[in-house]
Amino acid sequence: MLDIIIIACYIFTVDYKNNDEVNVGVKDYSLRQIKHAKTRIAIMDAFIKRLEKTRFDDIAIREICKSVEISEGTFFNYFPQKIDIVNYYVSLMFIEVIWKMRKDAPSNEYINTINTFFAIMAE
Repeated sequence: MLDIIIIACYIFTVDYKNNDEVNVGVKDYSLRQIKHAKTRIAIMDAFIKRLEKTRFDDIAIREICKSVEISEGTFFNYFPQKIDIVNYYVSLMFIEVIWKMRKDAPSNEYINTINTFFAIMAE
């Protein structure tokens, strides 16, 4: 799900207007920018899948690179350290939460926004 959201965030500009109406306009991104986003997501997905079964310290960058079919040098162009993958994952998680909150809760009703936040986090 997160990969869809980040690609959508990367490709589309979302403009929220009156009554939670969403207007989506296509931005022109180069193939290079789109490939960059997809590669970051592929690295993150491979790492998170390994993290479900293996301790953080036991995950080798080499294994991630092999599964994503990139070199170790390329990996470090995207993420300087392993912990940066986790930070990226958490950032994407919050993008998803904020996106859903803005869609589901009226912007001027703070209690509803807080309730929506906790409902989304409980999913």
